[in-house]
Amino acid sequence: MSIIFNGNNQNNTQMPLFNMEELIKDAISSMLMNRLNLRSMGMIRYIEFFPTYTICTQLKEKSMSSMFLKLKYSKDYIRIPINEIEMSGATLVEFIDFLYEKGAKEIQAPNDILEMI
Repeated sequence: MSIIFNGNNQNNTQMPLFNMEELIKDAISSMLMNRLNLRSMGMIRYIEFFPTYTICTQLKEKSMSSMFLKLKYSKDYIRIPINEIEMSGATLVEFIDFLYEKGAKEIQAPNDILEMI
């Protein structure tokens, strides 16, 4: 018995196709919806965010440590550490690009940021 794909008479099995970009976007959107308690995907455009940085002790370089996000009319920020973003399967660039793509706005860190942390 032989399996025929696309008219070829080969015994190869065909792997299902996955769109990795869509999988990553779904992971980011579900993380945002869960962490910010959003009712729908359309609310992502009301997100305001800013990154925070730290100094790597070994390399003495500045690196991103977390993202603070909130809804536009809310006063409470939600902190998402960078390792949680990366555990979702997304890189930092993909995460930030997704936010911009959905209409979220980057803001300047508030003056009282140290009190919030």
